[in-house]
Amino acid sequence: MVVNSNNNFPLPSSAQTAGIKRVVYDPATVNQRSIHAVLVDVVNPRISTHHDPDKLARAIMKKIWRS
Repeated sequence: MVVNSNNNFPLPSSAQTAGIKRVVYDPATVNQRSIHAVLVDVVNPRISTHHDPDKLARAIMKKIWRS
């Protein structure tokens, strides 16, 4: 599972008004469920509520080629 490692970008006020909150990564919960998490910065710097498709693709391909 790819998990965003960058929570440094503020949520836009429109997202906050809509009640959108960041999903918080909890390593203890992930470990209990035998899930392998890969932490990568996948935030889109222009739209912090979205992932950057290029960053996500690079992270996935990097993992595939290392396997």
